[in-house]
Amino acid sequence: MITFFQLQTFCEVIERGTFSAAAEKLYISQPSVSQHIANLEKHFGVKLFDRRKRKVRLTPEGRVLYSTAKEVLEQLDRAKKRIDDLRSLEAGTLNIGCSHYVDSLLLWQVLPEFVSQHPKVSVSTFIGTIEELKSALLSSDIELIFAERTPDFVPSSQFSSKVVASEKLVFVATSDLAGKKTSFFTPKDLERYPLIGWHPSSCLFSYLNDFQMQNQLRLRRKITVSSIEAARELALKGHGIALLNLRSVEDDIAMGRLIKLEVKTPQPLKLDILALFHQTQGLTYAGWEMIKFLERKLLFNEGSQ
Repeated sequence: MITFFQLQTFCEVIERGTFSAAAEKLYISQPSVSQHIANLEKHFGVKLFDRRKRKVRLTPEGRVLYSTAKEVLEQLDRAKKRIDDLRSLEAGTLNIGCSHYVDSLLLWQVLPEFVSQHPKVSVSTFIGTIEELKSALLSSDIELIFAERTPDFVPSSQFSSKVVASEKLVFVATSDLAGKKTSFFTPKDLERYPLIGWHPSSCLFSYLNDFQMQNQLRLRRKITVSSIEAARELALKGHGIALLNLRSVEDDIAMGRLIKLEVKTPQPLKLDILALFHQTQGLTYAGWEMIKFLERKLLFNEGSQ
């Protein structure tokens, strides 16, 4: 089998003019150079040098190999440069898929910064349902999914998953609606208030239902919505209490427009954001860097308290 170093040694002998000069350039002994050339000649079954001359001269077969070897070495140099560029994120393409929730509340807050830090990486996004995203991943249209974990999430043998962020979920309302001087509530207290419910298409639908079943509650849904912004606006207008991610209402809480209802629960309510990628195909360097970037920006970022 021919090796890269054999071809490199062969070319150095020609370009340096002698076996000893090639050995010096490559930091090996002259006998080692001779052995590499002998192995090449044995592989091809021809003489590569005319050894009757005092100066190194190529045979016709040697000239053919030299031309080809130079092309191979140059292509390998270009391949190494391209790989180095990928590793240093000086080139590459990153195709990612996002759920509607991640797209609206997380990704577009951080994606511009990622692109500005890695301007030579081409990034494209595909927004869809979790089933659409999984299908796109399996067909290699995308290499990475960012989506929220639902309470009924079941790991798949086809995908690897990693938590990149945790969003704290809170019940909020206007102080007029809550009507209490304290913001501490038991789950049962929530039955006294109208509730802004979630449409089944929303990622928060299953979280609210799970909370209701665990605490055996009969919550009074007044209005059902499918978007974070709609639920926030209705809560601000006093139409009911709403279960929202803290990030979306932390400014409203800080300004006193909404209060956070401190509901006593065994475990804090939170929504995990997952990165999913193919179990066997793995990720590009850009894909891993995107995961690490989101972890640095968002991991367990629960907003202000």
